[in-house]
Amino acid sequence: MEPESRKDDDDNLLGWGLDLEVSGTREKRVGEWKKPAPSSNSGGRRTRISKKQFGSGEDGAWDKFYAQKGIKFFKDRHNLRKFFPELLPEYQRDNPEEHHPKLKPDPDAYENGLDTPPADEVLADKLLVVEAGCGVGNACFPLLRANPEMFMFSFDFSKVAVDFLRSNAEYDPTRVFAFVGDLTKESDITSIVGRGKASFVTMIWVLSALTPESMPAAVLEANALLKKGGSVLLRDYAVGDLAQIRKCGYTTPVAPGLLRRGDGTIAYFFDIDGLKHLFESNGFKTEYIHYVDRQLENRKREIQMYRRWIQAKFEKIVE
Repeated sequence: MEPESRKDDDDNLLGWGLDLEVSGTREKRVGEWKKPAPSSNSGGRRTRISKKQFGSGEDGAWDKFYAQKGIKFFKDRHNLRKFFPELLPEYQRDNPEEHHPKLKPDPDAYENGLDTPPADEVLADKLLVVEAGCGVGNACFPLLRANPEMFMFSFDFSKVAVDFLRSNAEYDPTRVFAFVGDLTKESDITSIVGRGKASFVTMIWVLSALTPESMPAAVLEANALLKKGGSVLLRDYAVGDLAQIRKCGYTTPVAPGLLRRGDGTIAYFFDIDGLKHLFESNGFKTEYIHYVDRQLENRKREIQMYRRWIQAKFEKIVE
């Protein structure tokens, strides 16, 4: 989800290898992961951290990132169709890697402009998905191609990213509505989407970009968006990932699990217990949660990188 260039390509992969689809790499499963020893600089303390201290999406870091990197930094996330088959029609789930042609919007679809949310009749009988942290559309377009019955509300901190998404030739207002929004602000997203309407909220490397104190508000807003039985689908950084080990030695001097990149953006590294507690304390039950351990190999540079992510599904509790 950097104006300052990384010292080398390896740093670039570590800081921004947000999934397996990173140019020049291949992956394979690795053996059991072992938790590293805590860094001596942490002292075992937990420090309250704020947006003012550590930055947020509101400080312009993401706008600067997308203004410099444009639309080609992240590859399209076709693999989400495999990781989260519930986003596909049943007839597609046995073959999630099937090729689907690009969307071809009807020119008449733009008659109401890009700033008007869709009318209720557009959403009728659609699978409604809210995408938090949409970036420039690397996730929404592959999903929309594979599921013609899906409508996505896609939002991001960054106006630059949203403008890129809206300018894409595949952008079809009858299939997706992209807007600038902040999941940590009460009613910021529900004022556009409505309360209790979405079947799914996707958080793909999104929650880790928030400060820990902001995360409960984001989870509560996601809960408000979901209808009865709706779920959050999440994939994010996990403790022990090489990006964390190499750059901050398991914990940072500021707060455990929190890393600040040179460009001003942040990354939080989750463990299973902490992530479960975050959601289960804010109106969800855990459907599943697990670590994803991978070894990435950059064949050109002959570098092996051990990556660790967390994947989870949380269902809204309705009392």
